[in-house]
Amino acid sequence: MKKLEIKNPGLKVIALALAILLWFYVGIEKNPFETRFFQVPVTYEHLDGEMSVNSPTKQVSITVRARSNQFDSLTAGDFTASVNLSKVKVGDNTVPVMVKSPNHVQVTKVSPREIVVTAERLDGKRLPVQVLETGQLPNGGKVKKYQAQPREVFIAGDPWLTKQVSKAVVQVNLADLYESTSLDCPVVLLDRNGQALNLPGVEVKPGTVRLVISLDDAVEEKAVPVVVTINGTAGEGYVLKSALAAPETVTIKGAASRLADIDQVATNPIDISGMQKDQQVSVGLNIPEGITVIEPDNIRVSLIFASREGTVSQKEVPVEISQLSPGLTGRLDQTTVKVKLVPKSNTTYLQASVDATGLGVGKHVVDVHVYSDDGSPVEEVSPQRLTLTIT
Repeated sequence: MKKLEIKNPGLKVIALALAILLWFYVGIEKNPFETRFFQVPVTYEHLDGEMSVNSPTKQVSITVRARSNQFDSLTAGDFTASVNLSKVKVGDNTVPVMVKSPNHVQVTKVSPREIVVTAERLDGKRLPVQVLETGQLPNGGKVKKYQAQPREVFIAGDPWLTKQVSKAVVQVNLADLYESTSLDCPVVLLDRNGQALNLPGVEVKPGTVRLVISLDDAVEEKAVPVVVTINGTAGEGYVLKSALAAPETVTIKGAASRLADIDQVATNPIDISGMQKDQQVSVGLNIPEGITVIEPDNIRVSLIFASREGTVSQKEVPVEISQLSPGLTGRLDQTTVKVKLVPKSNTTYLQASVDATGLGVGKHVVDVHVYSDDGSPVEEVSPQRLTLTIT
């Protein structure tokens, strides 16, 4: 059987148009357009803090056109009706209502299209926003500048109450600040004696301001020694003879006030529990908050172990300062160290000291040297380094 061919192009176009119309007709029959009504509350926008407005029209009626199935999940909360009050003046003002709706529906009518709002100027006064500091910046830093946004607030209320207000302040705890930042701070009202006020009926506009804080703290770099942190004990019959960091120093970067009190950087703890053989491990650094390491990110630590020859004992030994220049005094952050050794006799005498040769006024990280009078081998000194303050 031969297939019927339509050779007339005009008939083809008509057939296609009829098919499209039929498709639209079937779609409309199954999911037709409908019109419904919603009541939407009116909100006020951009009102001057010194003004108050009122209107008898609290909500508007909107007419919405959409497909039948689109109304299944549509509520009045999907629409907003607002009026822009940035240009209102004292007295009656007629302002248009702006309605926002979801993209898939059409608002065909808003009633009323305009509303009347009555504006009046509030009793009150403007005050500049002042900053009330508590605490101190870490490591003696300074605040370069405060910038409040907005710079002023309006105190609205009964004149008898507002006259008690002397200052509008935001409070900042400096101890929590390590870098320049911005904070959202509630406004606190103070009387002339600096006491906080709680005045029912008095409103602060706005009640919260954004405070931009710039710290006056130049960024500097500093080279400091790396101190290896060890946890645990070596395997049975062995002791850790040495733990050498490579590199021995790193360069850190941060605020000058933060760097002033940092004389060394410790590694993250290395657990040597059960270890007996010499090995190298890669470990990160325990960096103080607000400080960065320029390079490297990780430290290679060589762990050297030695066999234990005899019974290890531990003694707490006082540390002396040797070779201190005349006229200077020195103070260690720790006056004793713990020494593990294999004593050759019960009368072994230990001496611990730090060498201050050539050191001037300031803080210095110095090695602790321990000697025994009879050559007893020293296995471990803890800590291996101390901070020496010379004045």
